[in-house]
Amino acid sequence: MSDSENNSQPKTIGVILFDGFETIDVYGPLGLLTSGWDGQAHYVAVMIGPPNATSNFVLSSSKLPTPFSQTLQWPLKEKYDVLLVPGGLGNRPLLNNREFLSTLGQVANEIIERGGTILSVCTGSIMLAATGVLSGHQATTNKAAFDKLTPHYGEVDWIRKARWVHDNDIITSSGYTAGMVVLGDTVC
Repeated sequence: MSDSENNSQPKTIGVILFDGFETIDVYGPLGLLTSGWDGQAHYVAVMIGPPNATSNFVLSSSKLPTPFSQTLQWPLKEKYDVLLVPGGLGNRPLLNNREFLSTLGQVANEIIERGGTILSVCTGSIMLAATGVLSGHQATTNKAAFDKLTPHYGEVDWIRKARWVHDNDIITSSGYTAGMVVLGDTVC
């Protein structure tokens, strides 16, 4: 396959979903990535629900039913070029769910090992910190949650005054608009 043919193939972005994810943390970045600003879709999204899900949808923070086609599992069923981890109040119970965090960590680490990118929006970085993926890395998170959540993850070099932090293959943003801005500059 020539470089021009390879470049025209859309990349796959896996989107982690859970009840209470912040709606705009997912749909803002996805709107940018999948709409094809130049007439071509550069990314296709695969919505990934929680492990052991009993239905095929979750409810976002605004109670928007969001269907998913896969569940978070290890080993991966599909190769993802980007993993999007949103924030939202729904992630707080998951911070104590060892099965969820272990699986998310394994998935994120494999994507990094394959040369992919991990993107978190808002408190999605807190979930990544809880998996250990952010250990030894710089990161940022939602400013309203900063003082309450970051002290639990001292192995991360938290940057308070940053809209986003790009540390190797991991990009963390402090909120949804920062998540969309950083995409235009780095992932796209």
